[in-house]
Amino acid sequence: MAKRKASHDEELPFVALMDTMTNVVGVLVIVLVMMAISLANAVKKVMSDMPPATQEQVEQTQQVIEELQKKIQEENDQLVKLQSFKNQTAKLASLDQEVMKLRKEAKETGKQLVDLEPLTNEVARLDGELDATKKEVAGEDARIAELKVQISSLPDAKPEPGKEVHLPAAKPMTKNAVIEKFIVTSAGIYYINPEDLEASFLKEMDSMGARDISKKSIKVGKLFKTQYDHKQMKEYFEKHPPNWNDFDKVQVLLEDPRKNAGVSGTLKPTAFEAFPQALTFSSNYQKQLRKIRDKPDSIVIFRVLDDGFENYLAARDLSDRSGIAAGWEFGSDTSLRMEMTDILIDPIIDPNATPTPTPKPVPGATPFIPAPSLKLD
Repeated sequence: MAKRKASHDEELPFVALMDTMTNVVGVLVIVLVMMAISLANAVKKVMSDMPPATQEQVEQTQQVIEELQKKIQEENDQLVKLQSFKNQTAKLASLDQEVMKLRKEAKETGKQLVDLEPLTNEVARLDGELDATKKEVAGEDARIAELKVQISSLPDAKPEPGKEVHLPAAKPMTKNAVIEKFIVTSAGIYYINPEDLEASFLKEMDSMGARDISKKSIKVGKLFKTQYDHKQMKEYFEKHPPNWNDFDKVQVLLEDPRKNAGVSGTLKPTAFEAFPQALTFSSNYQKQLRKIRDKPDSIVIFRVLDDGFENYLAARDLSDRSGIAAGWEFGSDTSLRMEMTDILIDPIIDPNATPTPTPKPVPGATPFIPAPSLKLD
């Protein structure tokens, strides 16, 4: 088989084309390199021609940059809030739909939804009260702390030395004893004289014209005594209360069931004879002791207030040396309440009143225990 002859004439045009293209690319590369070199030189020239920046320009530029960053941050925050608002709006819309759904279901089932607004208001009110209470407690705690500091700064109180007093054993009072009473306080000592009080009462009636009150004479034992009209006495002394020098707030006792008039009042501090004047021989106290000593069956009872014990011991020493039997009792105040045995009044009796029945003893009940009688010591 004969060999095919190679054709060199057909390959030559492609080789020339490739050479031409290569030359063009090389020229372009050279052009690009020259342009890059020229651009770099131009930039360098421009930068070299620019004046250097001052510190003030740098700070101003930095401030402008910070302001721009701040504005960008604010814009971002606004975008976040806007997005949160959109989310909340979407949630509220969803909740509104849910509430409408629940109301529809409640209406269909006949149930009633709870109104939360009053409950919310009540919770807010209670929270306000709780805050106010907390503030009050804080104020009280501060006050307590202040008082503790004041208490801690106080000096230690030392009690006064005690005084030992020996009293004789109590003994019963004689049957026919005539009791004479004294009141002893820190202000002094006062003799309670029923005869003087009755005389003052009658003198008050004479001076005020009370003797014009209706009265009658009745026999009491072997004696005749004056009995006054109860109603008229009561009306008179309600308008004209007695005014005695030794007493404050004197009242005439004229309760309906009474058969005798009575008086009550409180002794003034000036009515007492002060110590040590009461211990002198010419004192009113010693004069009364001498009168009492001369009366048969007379005894002395001292009514002692808690602030008058020292005065009582001094007064009691004199009565013991006078040979007068005596005793004592505690008193809470200087008030007196006495019956006027010689001033009789007719008791008011209501004809329509029902008599009070005598109570029957209750089995197992605690029996009535009378108050202890006065004793001598």
